[in-house]
Amino acid sequence: MVEVATDSAIVAVLGAGSAPDPSRFLAALHALPGPPLVPAEPLAGPAGADTFGGPAAPGIRLPAPGPVRLTARDAFLAPSVTVAAQRAVGRVSADTLAAYPPGIPNVLPGEVITRELVEFLQYTAATPGGHVRGAADPGVTTLRVVAEDPGRHH
Repeated sequence: MVEVATDSAIVAVLGAGSAPDPSRFLAALHALPGPPLVPAEPLAGPAGADTFGGPAAPGIRLPAPGPVRLTARDAFLAPSVTVAAQRAVGRVSADTLAAYPPGIPNVLPGEVITRELVEFLQYTAATPGGHVRGAADPGVTTLRVVAEDPGRHH
């Protein structure tokens, strides 16, 4: 069963005891129509990445991880607050956030949230089929951060 499909990824789920037929699956994929024509000029995506009008188009760059300021355990168990995503930049994440697909974490508790990360997660959330697992809201307009950030001076 296909769980999620975008223009750049397919996530298929196989259950215990299933007998997948890879040849049939590949034949079905090859029978799909080709992608629509793309504009002559690429559109700007987050952090200057080129997109061609579709979600997660080739050339999109993953944001570099922010520095680790707390252990994941300490950040996860610390008191936290939910703040506007733009105000979370420079703060320590209290959550694991993973752009989906593929669902690999982009930030872990204890890591500093960067502007590039916020832009990437919001871009992913806004694309058809995109989702950010662990986000406080579907549009990633707010993020949960450690309430008392020992490494930041206000």
